[in-house]
Amino acid sequence: PPKVRIGDRYRPGRLKPRYDSIIIGSGPGGLAAASTLAKMGQSVLVLEQHYTIGGGAHTYARAGFAWDIGIHFSNDMMTPGSPAKAVADFVGGGRMQWAEMSNEFVYRIGQTTYRLPILCGEQTHNWFKATFPDEAENFDRFVADYKRLARGMGLPMALQQLAPPGTIGAPVRRLARRLIPQDAVRPAAEQLRTYFKDENLIACITSLWIAFGVPPRDLPFFSVCGLSVGKNQLNYPDGGGAMIGQSLKDEIEAHGGDVYAYAKVEKILIERGRAVGVRMVDGSEVRSNSVISNAGARNTFADLLPKSLGQKLGYVDRLPKVRASMAHLNLFGGINASAEDLGLPDGEHIVDGSLDLDAALQDFGKDMEGAVIPNVFFAFPSMKDPSFRRAYPNKTTVSMIAFIENHRGFDDWKDGAWGQRGAEYQALKDRLSGKLLDVLYTSYPQLRGRLDFHELSTPLSTRHFLNAPDGEALGAAFKIDRFGVANWLNRKTKVPGLYLTGQDTLAMGFTPSLISGVLTAAAILNWRDKYKLFRILKAGLQGP
Repeated sequence: PPKVRIGDRYRPGRLKPRYDSIIIGSGPGGLAAASTLAKMGQSVLVLEQHYTIGGGAHTYARAGFAWDIGIHFSNDMMTPGSPAKAVADFVGGGRMQWAEMSNEFVYRIGQTTYRLPILCGEQTHNWFKATFPDEAENFDRFVADYKRLARGMGLPMALQQLAPPGTIGAPVRRLARRLIPQDAVRPAAEQLRTYFKDENLIACITSLWIAFGVPPRDLPFFSVCGLSVGKNQLNYPDGGGAMIGQSLKDEIEAHGGDVYAYAKVEKILIERGRAVGVRMVDGSEVRSNSVISNAGARNTFADLLPKSLGQKLGYVDRLPKVRASMAHLNLFGGINASAEDLGLPDGEHIVDGSLDLDAALQDFGKDMEGAVIPNVFFAFPSMKDPSFRRAYPNKTTVSMIAFIENHRGFDDWKDGAWGQRGAEYQALKDRLSGKLLDVLYTSYPQLRGRLDFHELSTPLSTRHFLNAPDGEALGAAFKIDRFGVANWLNRKTKVPGLYLTGQDTLAMGFTPSLISGVLTAAAILNWRDKYKLFRILKAGLQGP
């Protein structure tokens, strides 16, 4: 089987005396920032507290199976000239390999099942109009308005990203807020009801809200609706999440950088108001000219910065306004049989949803055992990854996700160590696993009794492995207030020498994380290297 634990183990004696940049966290944003800086000639150090590199893009193995914990699909990674491919090829040095996957998702609402082609342009538009003929004219109006509003988001989002921190950038952020087309950031569910009366159609358009970890009542209209309007080919990493971490690590090290796992940072070192390095939990210190945090805004400002500085700069007061994305249950299952033997269709993704999503989420948050699971996303990742089929012949894996609106649902066990939370916690996990598996067996009754292994991850697992304070799945919530009270979240901070990268600074997902890493690196580079970076990326956008 391929290696799933990526990265050498941290030891103080393995580090250089000093680096140009230290990156805390090895999610795609952190690795992309490190790779960009290394390729521009900087000495970089990546420090990852987990046992493997990759953040939410890593792979884990158990009982002879392997699963990707965060990568479920990406898009346009094989399309010459696409922004996604240009950025991925640059930061990964062309090492990342991808496979095409189906753009069709099966969306089930009660007894009604829709086979929905997403991101297929005219094919998607025609499907909606054929499936909901009474809303055909309204759909054309929706598409035209969406494209206009999405274009209108370009300048204000750029201004928000370019605005310097503190009072200097405040006028720019205010201008960005004023320039935002208000319909673009209205709640998706609310805005869609100005076009459509059919609630099933609205549910289909917003069915993949789970890619953002925020329900449609809070998601800005321009974000999730793009899945029903745009045109992109969906891709899956050939080699799974581990391929991503390995590719980026190899590219960083090929340019002289260092990448270490088991490397937990305790504090960011501040001298004369400037970030000058980090202190590790073992007490050793590493110095640098700049520090990039890929650990998330809340971890950075509440824990890694000295508390007095965080209070002085106003971050402690602002952090409560940065709400977390939803937590989730994630069930990983394995079967010692091929997909063909099991009679499974190729690459199918199922979304099992509730029409009254808000009420269902609320009920499930209050009573996970008694209430119906409001929304389940599941797929067979082994069927999407060509390398899995080569490395694990005659094996099939399934991954299931159910979001939870209540982050506090597992607080009774939050102080227990991973793997040692007791029989009551395990019994709850077993009961919740049974509920999720019942959803699986409804779609595929032939799988009942066939699973050879399954394991449930809870928000406590996410907090333990990914250092997510509330066990949130996708960092800071991509809600409406990201374009209002929380639009101060960008790559520059008020602390000279300290930068942020990752999902909290741009948007959810793998590609936005890579882009955020490149943007953060660009903020550190001098003007000559900025121009050089621009020329390289521009060449990538032009294709072969």
